[in-house]
Amino acid sequence: MVKDENNLLNWLHFLKARTREEFEAVAATNPDIREAVDILYELSADEKVRAEYNARQKAKMDRQSQSDGNLNKAN
Repeated sequence: MVKDENNLLNWLHFLKARTREEFEAVAATNPDIREAVDILYELSADEKVRAEYNARQKAKMDRQSQSDGNLNKAN
């Protein structure tokens, strides 16, 4: 119950955040909030920053796909 309340509080802090520092502080509390903050940055970033973010996301998905493929081969 306390964990759920803390999680909810963290999301409320995310919604209330107005500065990059506030977003970074709340993002450090939860991986899902980190992802939300990253998406927010992507949506508000210039084209170069968006391209860098997309490259990181593609690499992340490629690693996950490769890992999933390795698991399927093992089974």
